Amino acid sequence: MSKTLQTVGWIAAGLVAYNIFNKVVALKSAKFFPDKIVSLDWVGINPVIGVSLLVQNTSFSSATVYSMSGQVLANNYWIGSVYSFTPQLIAPNAQSRIVVYLRLSWMGVVQNIVSAFESGINGAEFDLDGIANVDSFPVPINLKFKVGV
Repeated sequence: MSKTLQTVGWIAAGLVAYNIFNKVVALKSAKFFPDKIVSLDWVGINPVIGVSLLVQNTSFSSATVYSMSGQVLANNYWIGSVYSFTPQLIAPNAQSRIVVYLRLSWMGVVQNIVSAFESGINGAEFDLDGIANVDSFPVPINLKFKVGV
C-alpha cells in the first residue's frame, strides 16, 4: 500500500511541476501594448482614465491578471498612478484586452506642461511602469510610447 501512495505522490508532484512550468512559459511569452482609452471618470478633482492594454499570449496556457499597480511618467515627470484590481483572463494563443485605470495628479500634469513650455518640447513620451500579479507571479510591465513630434 505504501508503494501505491508513493507512486500517487510522485504523479501529483509531477502534475504540479508541469502546471507551474506551463504558467512560467505563458508569463514569459505574454507581451503588453497600449491600446485605447475606454472611459473617463473623476475621483474628487482628479481625472481617472480607463485604458485598455493588448496582451498577446503565444503559449498554450491561459492566465489571469489578478491585479496591477504602478506609475505613469510623461517626459520623465510623474503624472499619476496606474492600477487594476479586477481579475481579467488572458486567453491562450490569442490577443486579449485588459483594462487598467490611470489616476492623474494635477500637480504632476501641471509640472509636465510647464516643463514642456520651458524646454520647447512639442510632444510627450509616456512611460508606464508597474507590476502585474499574473496567476500569483509578479510580472514587470514597462510600456513606453510617444505622442506628437
